[in-house]
Amino acid sequence: MTPRPARLRIDLWVKLALFAAVGVMLTHAVHLTIGNLVAIRALAREHENHGQSVARLVANEATEAVLLDDLISLHELVTGAAALRGIAYCFVVRDGQILASSFQGSPPPRALIDARRLGDEAPLVIVRGQLRYLDLMEPMLDGNAGNIRVGVDMSSIRTTTRQVGTLLGLVAVGVILAGVG
Repeated sequence: MTPRPARLRIDLWVKLALFAAVGVMLTHAVHLTIGNLVAIRALAREHENHGQSVARLVANEATEAVLLDDLISLHELVTGAAALRGIAYCFVVRDGQILASSFQGSPPPRALIDARRLGDEAPLVIVRGQLRYLDLMEPMLDGNAGNIRVGVDMSSIRTTTRQVGTLLGLVAVGVILAGVG
């Protein structure tokens, strides 16, 4: 009779350990999901703020050049803006015409220009194949002198969230192994 109660205790201990491991795995799965969502939102907000700041600076600098039809200064401004970290493109639009563009040797793609309706200033996600850009617009003199369009490259968001997910996943695996041990 003595062997039976010992076996029940072992089975109960194993069941409790498995239950604890499953609980830890579920907790970390939820934690991983919430952590990634928080990271994605924070990164997207940071990218938008960065792009808006660049667009505002270019708009402030470009207004005088637009009014004076100084296309050389405009070109220098937009190519300088597009050279900044995280900025994919920059161009100046006035009355549907491209005055200056960071696209080398060609105007911006027509689909990019037509993506915005008149008066639509809200941030817009542009998808071109595997690439995603956050398209931001900043009016100059309330839109009377034209608009600055800036595209923020969103690939770093994807890369960073993968890194955060991998790190949180490794922590979860470590905690699970420690709990099972």
